[in-house]
Amino acid sequence: MELDRLYSEFADNSERRGPKEALGAGLNHWLHHYFAQRFGKTVAEDLAQTAAETVWRLIPTFEPEHPEAFGRWVNRIARILVMREWKRRQAERRNAASLLEHNLGTSPSSGVERLEHARMLESEMNRLQSPLRRAVEDQLRGGDVASFARRHGLPEATVRTHRRRGRKRLQQRIAARRRTPQSCPSTSGGLS
Repeated sequence: MELDRLYSEFADNSERRGPKEALGAGLNHWLHHYFAQRFGKTVAEDLAQTAAETVWRLIPTFEPEHPEAFGRWVNRIARILVMREWKRRQAERRNAASLLEHNLGTSPSSGVERLEHARMLESEMNRLQSPLRRAVEDQLRGGDVASFARRHGLPEATVRTHRRRGRKRLQQRIAARRRTPQSCPSTSGGLS
């Protein structure tokens, strides 16, 4: 791994500026790429900065046991940050879902609203392109990206993209349907 070579040069010449800058540039490039594959660019930048700060803070205590130890160590730090970000997002989604349920209330009309929302969701799910629909349905069932990717022979990044695009289209379509008033049948039955 390129990071291991850069670390080796840095460790041999830690007082010289060149190897330190090269390691910093290589580290930043690797971290940005790693996080960008999993999250959007903005989140990737924040996580890459946090990871880089962690690496530079802990590097004095790092003791390589083999030539590829530095790259694996950096990868572990990055994976921990990914797991924390996923947990944070899950908590956010749970809070949003409970807030939505709380806002719907328990009045008779809230039951009608929930039923209407469920019907809209089902209708819009059926309108999604097949790959997006399958990915979102798997996510709603609680499936994970890796197993879905293996079952369908897809890269994990493609599955994450399908899930994200499917959710976004569902949200847009449901919001548009809520903004568009539905025509109500006439109560007079057409008689004057």
